Amino acid sequence: MEERKSILPIFYEVEPSDVRHQRRSFAEAFEEHEEKFGEGNKEVEGWRDALTKVASLAGWSSKNYRYETELIKEIVRVMWSRVHPSLTVFGSSEKLVGMDTKLEEIDVLLDKETNDVRFIGIWGMGGLDVLVEKSLLTISSDNEIGIHDLIREMGCEIVRQESFEEPGRHSRLWLRNDIIHVFTKNTGTEAIEGILLYLDNLEEADWNLEAFSKMCKLKLLYIRNLRLPEYLPNALRYLNWSWYPSKYLPPGFQPDELTELSLVFSNIDHLWNGIKYLNKLKSIDLSYSVNLTRTPDFTGTPNLEKLVLEGCTSLVKIHPSIALLKRLKIWNFRDCKSIKSLPSEVHMEFLETFDVSGCSKLKMIPEFVGQTKRLSNLSLGGSAVEKLPSSIELLSESLVKLDLNESVIREQPYSLFLKLQNLMVSSFGFFPRKSPHPLIPLLASLKYFSSLTKLKLNNCNLCEGEIPNDISSLSSLERLELRGNNFVSLPASIHLLEVFVIPGSEIPEWFKHNQSVGGSVIEKLPSDASNSKLIGFAVCALFPSQDNPSAFPIFFEFIWYNYITGTTLGCYVFEIYPGFSDHLMLGILPKRDKNAILPNEVEFVFKILSSGCTKEVKQCGSRAVYEHDMEELISIMNQSKCNISVYEGTDEQEGVMVKATTSRSGGSDDEYYSAEE
Repeated sequence: MEERKSILPIFYEVEPSDVRHQRRSFAEAFEEHEEKFGEGNKEVEGWRDALTKVASLAGWSSKNYRYETELIKEIVRVMWSRVHPSLTVFGSSEKLVGMDTKLEEIDVLLDKETNDVRFIGIWGMGGLDVLVEKSLLTISSDNEIGIHDLIREMGCEIVRQESFEEPGRHSRLWLRNDIIHVFTKNTGTEAIEGILLYLDNLEEADWNLEAFSKMCKLKLLYIRNLRLPEYLPNALRYLNWSWYPSKYLPPGFQPDELTELSLVFSNIDHLWNGIKYLNKLKSIDLSYSVNLTRTPDFTGTPNLEKLVLEGCTSLVKIHPSIALLKRLKIWNFRDCKSIKSLPSEVHMEFLETFDVSGCSKLKMIPEFVGQTKRLSNLSLGGSAVEKLPSSIELLSESLVKLDLNESVIREQPYSLFLKLQNLMVSSFGFFPRKSPHPLIPLLASLKYFSSLTKLKLNNCNLCEGEIPNDISSLSSLERLELRGNNFVSLPASIHLLEVFVIPGSEIPEWFKHNQSVGGSVIEKLPSDASNSKLIGFAVCALFPSQDNPSAFPIFFEFIWYNYITGTTLGCYVFEIYPGFSDHLMLGILPKRDKNAILPNEVEFVFKILSSGCTKEVKQCGSRAVYEHDMEELISIMNQSKCNISVYEGTDEQEGVMVKATTSRSGGSDDEYYSAEE
């Protein structure tokens, strides 16, 4: 079989002559490669030769096209014209051995003489996996699928080719002008299966909604920030309409195939009257629908898995049928400030999240009866709940997040807490000062919580010496919050936490040999660093105070790179409540592998991520840490932590936090450093 190959170069925002002669950014890149690998390196010379050859081939240059879509259309057209002739059913025996019989069967099923539509499914290895490998498609941890812009543009072009003249004949509508055309000219057809309209600001529209009546196959409707007269097709499977204008769903609306209903910021007072049978409905989200007064009867939605009514501040009546939603996984009533009561018990085998934080009038939560053994997140912070249900003892193995922040639970069942040794996140706060302090028994038992990653003890009225020294034994702890307490120093052992943020206005003297104004600093290592007793890096950064601090944190990103190759070595994302004073971040990045080959230069970059924050990092510094430096480093960090007393009382939000998130990126150097040692 003769193998056919074609190379069609695309010069995107680059001059072909620069590629051919390796000028500008290409010259800089090759200088770095030659410095790293040496002049005359065969691999580097091979790269030069390849670029010279490819730049001589006929292809496309983005500068010749006004819009990227025009470039993409041309690429698709040429590729299709080249590939299409080879896509034949027969004449393939030389390529696919033993496939002739199967191909004949497919040809019979296709019945090419008839003028009908046929759908073919092929079982085997995915295209999907190939797309993921080539970074054309991503699948997030919560199973959300993202696609590369080129794939998206190609899909859009395929839809456009369904009808160049009339968007009402497209299977999907997503362009504002096309959607307006269809609804003002009433040109909707049964071809339309999905509509997505995303507006930045709330708008009113006076459209002819008869167009909906023609869309008998409409399955997906996603509308954001648009008010329309009500009409909803029964074929819908996915309905997402923020700012939905009506007080309830249309009485005749019976979407038997509906799986997801999202009407956030809606004008809904109630969803429907009586029982509406929607057996396939799995998710209801009415968040911040401030006019909602009652939930529907859930009898007809037995397969509901997600119920989110967060911020529905007028919600009062909870239908008792909610207790029988056996498949419910997420119960989110956060900040429903008018709810006073819930059913006394619930039968929910699959329940994972129960959140009534901020329900300031709710005094009791249900008992979890039956097989409720998957509950991992219990959030009661800011509620009026006075006592935990006795059934919580059954959750000792599953519960990983417990939020009692600002709760009124005074007599803590400490024997219960000792059973919750799988806890990863725990929050307490606003305890009255009495002797002994209610939290002392719990703090004394912290060493047993080896899985704890986040611990929040804000506003707990803790005094000097009440944070136990063995807090460092929390081997998994990533974040510690201690705002609003009454101590001026921290246990000496806390230096073992890798990153922390404290009030401070100067870079410590220990970093004087390598400081930089702004948000980046480069650490150069000696040539024998790999064989020395280098154990890692210490870094610091000075973050500015805010003119108008709020109750919301500011997020910062800290990334470190191999300065020569640009490879990302690691990343922190953390938050602080900045108040009116500057803050100092101190961190230790341990060397992961004693035998690792180290980069000659490492760059540390600090960025402010929060929108609306106009200030930048003031200063930063870094220092390579060797074995003989550790004692001095511990002393420096402990002295810095003690400086917290200087700022005592200046701002109720001042305090200490430890890193919030860590991540690492690809590249061989990723094996050498880690924020998670």
